[in-house]
This record gives sequence, C-alpha cells and structure tokens, in this order.
Amino acid sequence: PTGGWELYANHRAGSLQSFADQFRRRNLIVSFSVLGILAIGIAFTFLSSERVRALGRMQLEFAAGLSHELRTPLTVIRSAGYNLAVGNVTGSEDVARYGKVLQEQGLRLSDMVEQALLFAQAESGRHQYERTPVELAGVIDKAIDSCGAILSRYPCEIAANIEPALPLAMTEPSALGQCLHNLLMNALKYGRCPGVVIITARKDSTKPEIEIAVENEGPGINHTDLPHIFEPFFRGKNTSEVSGSGLGLYIVKSIVE
Repeated sequence: PTGGWELYANHRAGSLQSFADQFRRRNLIVSFSVLGILAIGIAFTFLSSERVRALGRMQLEFAAGLSHELRTPLTVIRSAGYNLAVGNVTGSEDVARYGKVLQEQGLRLSDMVEQALLFAQAESGRHQYERTPVELAGVIDKAIDSCGAILSRYPCEIAANIEPALPLAMTEPSALGQCLHNLLMNALKYGRCPGVVIITARKDSTKPEIEIAVENEGPGINHTDLPHIFEPFFRGKNTSEVSGSGLGLYIVKSIVE
C-alpha cells in the first residue's frame, strides 16, 4: 500500500554481535602473537648479551692467566741465564741440567705463543689450508717428538699404533701436527702418571677416511663439562691444578673443521 521496499542485510558470520566477537578475538590473537615475538626477541637479546659478557670475562681471565703463565718460564730463563753468565754454574752436569731447564721453558713459551697465534687465526677465519698427500706416520712421529721435552714432568709412555699400509691422507701436515700435539699434551696433563698414552691411526672401513684417536688412562671428563669442552677459554672442574689456557681443544676443532 505504501509502494516502498524493505531491505534485509545479513553478515555471513551471522549476527553483528557474532562478527564483532570474531573480530575482537582475531585482534587479540594478533596482539598476543606480536607480544610473544617481542618477548622472544627480548629473551634472545638478553641471552646474547649474557654470552658476550661471559666471553669477555673469559677473555680477561685468559689474558690474566696467560700473563701469569708467561711470567713463570721467563723468570726461570732469566735466572738460569744469569747463573750461567756470571759463572755460578761450572760443572758439565750442572751446565747440562741448566740447558735442559732452558730448553723446557723455551718450549713452554713457544707453545703459549703458538696457541695464542692459532686462536687469533681461528677467530679471524681467514687462514687457508693447502692440503697435499701426506704420509701420516711421519706427522704422528713429529707430534710425539714435540712432547718429549715435558715427558720428564709427566712420566708417561706415548705409544703409536699405526695400521700397516695406511694410504696417504689429503691434509696439511703442520696443521694436523698441531692438532695431534694439543691432543697429546692434554692426554699427558690429565692422564694417569705413570701411564700410557696411545695414538692410533687406522683406515675407516665404511668410507674413504683415516681415523686418528688419542687415548689415555685418566679419570675422564666430567659429564657436565662435555658440552663445553670445545668452547674457547673453557676449563673443566678437574683442571684447577693443571696449567693451561683453555684453547687447546677449541683450536683442534677449528683446524679440523
């Protein structure tokens, strides 16, 4: 009778109240997701800052420890050199004994400097290794000889068990020798004295690789220390009475990788 039209509109979600509830829930989900991402970002930032702080603290401890470690052999070398220079040492046996002391302390200094240089190379990531075919028996013999000067302090026997007819290995002999030297030094320091340190080289039967293992008769590594032994400057719970910088295994892992 009025001649007009009536228009009915209905949202696909149902009533307007239902649509508003869905919109509100969606906004809440998005808001909580953003807050969650922010919280995760803050947590990662906090963990990263704590890691940087811990690394800085370990570097300071390393610098202090290295300074102390350097002071001891330098003092011994200066004292022995003075006694030899002023003629306080005259007998051939005494001269030989002083010469052995100077050799041991000189090797100790060289080892510290070498470790610091290798650490710097590993951190820079710029050192390139040139791999060539190498006979491992010679590399292993040199690594064993490099530990000869400290065997009087750690009266252990180092035995090599090299598989016969071992093929040549594609490696850099000086880098591999440094790895073996570090592993042997650890085995001597933390092994049982007197005891035996065994270095084994054998061909892997499942793939074209050669496996080298260094084993000692020591107490082993504390299970809580195992996840951290390859971290720079880390030293385990049972190392307080043994001198060291905490870089040996880190350098080995870096060179091998």
